[in-house]
Amino acid sequence: MMKGEGETSYLTRSPQVEDEFAAISETILDFEMVCIPLKGFTPQWKLFIKGIILREKLQYWNRLWDDFTKEEL
Repeated sequence: MMKGEGETSYLTRSPQVEDEFAAISETILDFEMVCIPLKGFTPQWKLFIKGIILREKLQYWNRLWDDFTKEEL
């Protein structure tokens, strides 16, 4: 996440990673699509992210998007 960038803006850029992998004929797993954005959040999101990681099963990208946008509101 870039300095001053909001969480929604940051998450909106995340699917671009999947497109970039597709451009070089690489497939990115749903698990990776959840993990990659989690690494870029600011420290203020640490507890929220820890809660996501500690879930028994990591969610899919769409669920991650919903959870973050609800938390941001």
